[in-house]
Amino acid sequence: MPWESDEEQTKPGRDWAKYMWIAIGVLVAVGAAAMFVPRSEKIDATRARLSHILVMTDPKDPASKKAALEEIKALQEQLANGANFSKLAAQHSDDPLSAKNGGDIGWVHRGEMTESVEKFIWTAPINQVSDPIITDLGLHLVIVRERQISKAELYEM
Repeated sequence: MPWESDEEQTKPGRDWAKYMWIAIGVLVAVGAAAMFVPRSEKIDATRARLSHILVMTDPKDPASKKAALEEIKALQEQLANGANFSKLAAQHSDDPLSAKNGGDIGWVHRGEMTESVEKFIWTAPINQVSDPIITDLGLHLVIVRERQISKAELYEM
């Protein structure tokens, strides 16, 4: 400016680069710390944890349906006499993935299963064995191990 001397005009300005690097370091440190803060588990969807025993049938063969029904009834009787569901699932289920886990399917969300299974999931008491449920795959015995209802759905009730 015209009223400043040449000496004042050539004076070096503030070095903002070091302040920027300090700010970036603080942001990185806060971000890294945030990764280790435990988060509360939010239930954002209604879901249920299931176990099942599947006895597959051939839809074209009535004899296979009859044999599957007999096998399911025998398994039901064993369960009524105190047999362990997980052990029976591991030995008898035709679903190889869940059989390895004692019949445990894991968590399923509302609407993921067939209508007949869905009806049982959302109305049955926890840990009660279903009657045989018929699907396209065959006959199932299902147990709801746990059920979690979303906050939004609880609000609607």
